Amino acid sequence: MKKLESFREEIDTIDSKMKDLFLSRMKIVKKIKDIKKEYNLAIFDKDREKKLFKKNFSSWNSEVPLEFYRDFLIKVVELSKEYQK
Repeated sequence: MKKLESFREEIDTIDSKMKDLFLSRMKIVKKIKDIKKEYNLAIFDKDREKKLFKKNFSSWNSEVPLEFYRDFLIKVVELSKEYQK
């Protein structure tokens, strides 16, 4: 059980870091929103998303199936677009 608790503590630390990274990302998303609004640009940029996904998915090298990371990143991008609205 001690090993289980140790792994859970590691997960808690990772979750905290992920929260901080998510908040940092959303601060930048807000800045992007302001620029897009100033220049009357669309929130959705299909080419940018394609490049983002291609860049992140093509370098995937893990025993964890890519589909899990793909779903995670797609959700983060969707949340970013919602926040920009």
